[in-house]
Amino acid sequence: MKAILTTTICACSLLTGCDKDSTEKPAKKPTENPTRKVNVSTMKGNTFSNSYFNMEIECPDEWIVQSQEALDAQVEVGADIVAGDDADLKAEIKATDPQTRSLFTFARYENDSSAPFNPNIICISDNISDIPEIKNGEDYYLHFKQVLNVGRLEYRFPKEVYGQEFSGIKFDTLETDLPLGEMMVHQKYHTAKIKDYILMFVLSYETEAQEKALDDIVKTLRFAR
Repeated sequence: MKAILTTTICACSLLTGCDKDSTEKPAKKPTENPTRKVNVSTMKGNTFSNSYFNMEIECPDEWIVQSQEALDAQVEVGADIVAGDDADLKAEIKATDPQTRSLFTFARYENDSSAPFNPNIICISDNISDIPEIKNGEDYYLHFKQVLNVGRLEYRFPKEVYGQEFSGIKFDTLETDLPLGEMMVHQKYHTAKIKDYILMFVLSYETEAQEKALDDIVKTLRFAR
């Protein structure tokens, strides 16, 4: 459950801005840990690739690729968003697995943009080898929803979980609505179990145009056979 809490924090980090880093670079060198092999990722031109999941996905020319360092800072912000003033939850967050991180984040605008909302897509991996009852994305959501409801955010679930296929892989999709002040933020979670991991793509948006732009990014997803 601790790893799932960290996944929730990563997803909530999308509710904040992103910084600009569009240079070609390898992923940050991981420390020795069980998730080390998952972190073998590169960003070459507009194409993100990960050799463990044998996947590629395209970032649009006008979008921003967030650096690993900025992402780590965003995760800290996400932790504050989730915990609020709950001291017990903050303590639990500190005890979570620090290696549960996103593989990439694409954002429409830079962090200092004056746009009222910055649509984002984040890809997260979570080692669930110690949770054998999770067979697919829908199983994962049973745990994930519990963690969402622990924090101070008031998530709403307008639809039942539904399945769809991307590049031959079945994903389960969860949609959420989240009121933030006068704004309603929408999120889509596309989740599949691949090997010993959950692979999740989280799309955050406010408008239908932003939703379409994010959906178009997901359509570029490719898994090698």
